Amino acid sequence: MVRLLMTTAMTALALAFAVATSTVAAVDAAAQDTGVPGGWSRVDVASSHEHALLNALAKRDANSAPHICVTQLTAVEQQVVAGMNYRFHVQGCRVKPSADGKQRTRCRAPCTLQAFVVQVWEQSWTDTLEVTSIEDESMAANEAIALEAREAISEEEKAQILQWIKDKGLNEFGDSKSTMYTGGTPLFNETSGQSVDRFEYIIKHHPGRPWANSGADMHMNGAHAAHVHGAKPLELAAASESTKSNTNRDIAIAGGTFTVLGALVVLVAFSKRRQAESRRFTYETVPAREL
Repeated sequence: MVRLLMTTAMTALALAFAVATSTVAAVDAAAQDTGVPGGWSRVDVASSHEHALLNALAKRDANSAPHICVTQLTAVEQQVVAGMNYRFHVQGCRVKPSADGKQRTRCRAPCTLQAFVVQVWEQSWTDTLEVTSIEDESMAANEAIALEAREAISEEEKAQILQWIKDKGLNEFGDSKSTMYTGGTPLFNETSGQSVDRFEYIIKHHPGRPWANSGADMHMNGAHAAHVHGAKPLELAAASESTKSNTNRDIAIAGGTFTVLGALVVLVAFSKRRQAESRRFTYETVPAREL
């Protein structure tokens, strides 16, 4: 009986270690997988993607341009918004709309192949599936590079923007505080399903960058003031996320530690019980000497 209890205790101890290790690993993995919402990600090409692409092309209005037919779907990117945005990288040809106004989606005759990027927005709960843009692959690549350059705003300039917003008494998007937005934010286009970065939106609406030349004093001290007043919230947000991640990890480690300690307590108790029974057995079996 004692041997069975010892075996059970050892098994519990091993399981406790395993649970603690896997829990910590899961917390770390979750922390590492956390990304920026709304980002584009490459996914494996599936038949459902081809189906969505062809259906979206078939629904296009005859007056929409350009018209293309598709010979091959080579790659797919997706972006989670209020629904799903897709970038379909395809090989195809430019075509003219048919006489009946219907879109020809598959190429039926030899043609001069080109690489295109077809962007499609899908919202399943409203039965929406529409093409939002068709571009040559090279043009799409150039726009992506330009967008990346626009988004490469220095932390110093971001801090200056935040300080400028504060000094001018504007809302977080650099507009008047009385400005009303459809959906509550100007960063998301409900028609196309596309979203933009807040600083990209601000720069687009203030191309003159007034935060960089709003007076000699601000030019002299703007960077320092912005660092103190503007960058601090960003740093605090980053520190908050780091603290949250560390807290989850600490909780997981603490839970695993208590589980292991509990198993050890049980193991020690069984060991002491076994020693006590062994001593009692020894004393009871020693024969009494006759005087």
